[in-house]
Amino acid sequence: MIVLPSMETDLAFFGLLIKFEFRTQFIMLILAAALAAAGTDWLIQGHPHKASTRLVLENWVIPAMAAVAIGVIVIRIPGGLALWIGLLLGAILLVAVLTAEFIVYDPQDPRYGHIANVLNGLALLLLLASFLTIQVLELRALFAIPLILSACLIVTWRLFKLTFPEKRVWTWAFLVSFIVSQVALGLHYWPIPPLRSGFLLGLVAYLAYQGINLHLREEVNDRSHLVEMAIVSIISLLAILLLT
Repeated sequence: MIVLPSMETDLAFFGLLIKFEFRTQFIMLILAAALAAAGTDWLIQGHPHKASTRLVLENWVIPAMAAVAIGVIVIRIPGGLALWIGLLLGAILLVAVLTAEFIVYDPQDPRYGHIANVLNGLALLLLLASFLTIQVLELRALFAIPLILSACLIVTWRLFKLTFPEKRVWTWAFLVSFIVSQVALGLHYWPIPPLRSGFLLGLVAYLAYQGINLHLREEVNDRSHLVEMAIVSIISLLAILLLT
C-alpha cells in the first residue's frame, strides 16, 4: 500500500564490506513491531493491579514478534480478497495476543496458567520461525549466529518470566541462547538443508529450555518429564530427518 524509496549503505568491519539495504517492507515490519510493543505497554499501564508506571519489557516480546510474523505472511499475499482476509485474520491473532499479555500480567489471575501455556507455545513457534528464516536466508556466520543468539535470548527470557515471574532469569535465558548459538555455529558448516538445520535448532532450544525449567522447579528427577522430553526428541528427530 505504501512504497518508500529504498536506501543502501556500506560499512567496513574488520576488513569485511557489509552492505545494508533498507526497503519498504523492512521499515514497515519494524514499525509494526514497535507499534505492537507500544500498544501492549499502553494496555498494561491500564491494568487494575498495576502499581507503578515502569515499562514492562517482557510483555513486549511476543506481540512484537507476532506482528513481524503476521507482516511477513501478509506482504506475500497477492492483492485482492485474499489480502483483506489475511489482514483480518492477522488482526484477530494480534488482538488475541495482546489480550493474553494483559491477562498474564497478574500471576494471581485464575486464567494465568492456561493463557501462559498458550503464550509459551506461541513463543516457541515464533522462535522456530525465526530460526527457519535465518537459515533460509543463508546469511554468513558473522550475522547468522548473533541473530540466532539474540532471538533465542529474548524469547527464552520471556518464557522463563512466564513461568517464574518473580525471579531474575536473564542468566538462564543466556545459557539456553549460548547452547543454541554454539549448535548453530556447528550446523552452519555442515552440508545440510537450511530447513533441517532450522528445525534442529528449534529442537535444541526446546530441550535446553525444558531442561533448565525442570531444574528451576526442582523436578529434574521426575521420570515422567524426562520420558516426555525423550519421546519428543525421538519423534522430532525422526520427523526432521524424514521430512526435510
